[in-house]
Amino acid sequence: MKNVENAPTETLGCKDPEANPSDAQAYSSEHIQAWLVTYMANLFDIPEHEADVTIPFEQFGLDSAAAVAIIGELAKWLGREVDPNIIDEHPSIQAISIHLGESTRLTDHA
Repeated sequence: MKNVENAPTETLGCKDPEANPSDAQAYSSEHIQAWLVTYMANLFDIPEHEADVTIPFEQFGLDSAAAVAIIGELAKWLGREVDPNIIDEHPSIQAISIHLGESTRLTDHA
């Protein structure tokens, strides 16, 4: 696993570190999942197609420091707060993506 404290966003986050979704479509579950897959693949130095979205984060070898970093980078990319306990409550890439995609859709329609 790469050191997340010193790693630049462009190597750990989304493919375009300056990209920030500006509309509801950009916050879809699919977009969030793609961002998380890219992040995890870069973090664990694995090909993106090997980042299984259904397995728990702990099976990747994710430690608490990396979990905090992921949440922080994801919140920055989304442009909104992300619950610090999200990985405990939604322990896979797929689960977080669905949860955040649904919560974004509900917020946008409120």
